[in-house]
Amino acid sequence: MDSLRKKLLNYLNALRQDKTLWEEVKWKKTESEDSEEYEDLNLSNRSKAIIALQIDYAEKRLLKDSDEELIRFLMAEETKDRINDPWQGGSDTLHLIAFLLNTFKNIDNLWYFLEAKCANFDLGCSFDRYYLLSTGIAQTFEYVKASDHPDKKHFYGFYPSLEECTVTDEEIATHFTKGWNARIHQNPQKHMDTFFWLDVAIEIADLEHARSLLSIYEKEAKLDPDKKDRLKYFKQDVERLEKYQNKT
Repeated sequence: MDSLRKKLLNYLNALRQDKTLWEEVKWKKTESEDSEEYEDLNLSNRSKAIIALQIDYAEKRLLKDSDEELIRFLMAEETKDRINDPWQGGSDTLHLIAFLLNTFKNIDNLWYFLEAKCANFDLGCSFDRYYLLSTGIAQTFEYVKASDHPDKKHFYGFYPSLEECTVTDEEIATHFTKGWNARIHQNPQKHMDTFFWLDVAIEIADLEHARSLLSIYEKEAKLDPDKKDRLKYFKQDVERLEKYQNKT
């Protein structure tokens, strides 16, 4: 597990030091005429970068100021994937990168959140609308009113006016410390188990680590009945990853 963690953090540091590597995490649709299914060819690299940022944030409780540009880029590219995927839907990595972008509390990031919220029908329902107000309710309405951004009309579609806004700044702040968001704060070295790292290995298409961690999880499942149901799905995921990599 530590080797996977180091691999992720090394990749993140490479992206921080060399902006030309950002091409590897850019949304890139397959151009193969033989492919009948939609595919973002850089999806696993982008997931690797996003999960590495989560780990770095969880361990240090802050991100570098210079990370904001990279996180904005990752957010925009992840949103492009959601816009172009014919199956629509959201992704854990989109919600994760949105949370990390929100830690900067920069009101200019509103438009990244709004683009994600409007990316497709599913995200219109599931993407957290509180991101749109996360830098302060009154301040955000003033900012949007003064803006000539072409997407401002979409903001008013979710929040027509300050007077009609029933949520408070305190409720929004509390919201981002509970539920799914609370998991992001956990230090993977201390709080996450084989389940977490196996899920990560599959997400970033790291077959070597996925096989190794699956073997560990199988042993754990023999001692813990609660893990048996999830084991069969992990096996299916690893099998799909093997078939995909053999095909490519």
